[in-house]
Amino acid sequence: MKGLPWGWKRTIQRSNLFRARRELAEFLRFANRDAEAQGGQITYKTEFVDGWHAFAANPCYETAVSFIKGAPEYAPKVFVYFESSCPGGPFIRRGLTSAMGFALDNYRLDRPHPPGTTLRELTHDEYRVFPRHFVGEAIYHAPPAEFVGHRWDVMIGMINERPYKLAAFLRMEGWEEADPIIEAAFKRCDLQLGTPSEERQGLYVWDTEDGNVILQTTFIADSIALNIYVTSGEIRNMKTI
Repeated sequence: MKGLPWGWKRTIQRSNLFRARRELAEFLRFANRDAEAQGGQITYKTEFVDGWHAFAANPCYETAVSFIKGAPEYAPKVFVYFESSCPGGPFIRRGLTSAMGFALDNYRLDRPHPPGTTLRELTHDEYRVFPRHFVGEAIYHAPPAEFVGHRWDVMIGMINERPYKLAAFLRMEGWEEADPIIEAAFKRCDLQLGTPSEERQGLYVWDTEDGNVILQTTFIADSIALNIYVTSGEIRNMKTI
């Protein structure tokens, strides 16, 4: 296509399409706010709007290619977002820390649970819901953690009294409440851990050299739950039950 490099489709195959969507959406929001502040309004051709909506709703190779092909006038500028979201591109950031150093308030896997913290081991009935998987494993309820301005319920998994997993849970009543919290939690994880290695609807995964961090949105009855799981890479060496 005119204005695009040879092999542009291969570039899209390598692109982190969720990251490209996020960056392009942020640009469009900024451009609209700037135009409104100056008393104007930005308009886009129908083919661009249709392609953007289809890609934003389902970021995948097919919708990305259709977006580019369907709006050739905008293609070079849109392609920059896909190219910049490839490994090594300017939209792909390295993290400040790894899974072991990721902080949920005072909880981190690379240090013991906070001094003075009272832990309560799960009951027999609770272990039916949260079963143990490793020899020497025990799971505990821990005091809440402050994270992005909210108090999260916390559980800690230990192997022979050494923490290997943190889990934090926050329940919200609806999307009006949930959306800004999910965005804030993602931005905190993104700042500490860099660009997610995997993204799907309602799921972000950061794989690091010593474990992983997962941010997940789930539905429980009429409420929305936001979950964060921090797991040590040492589980690969742990003996299963």
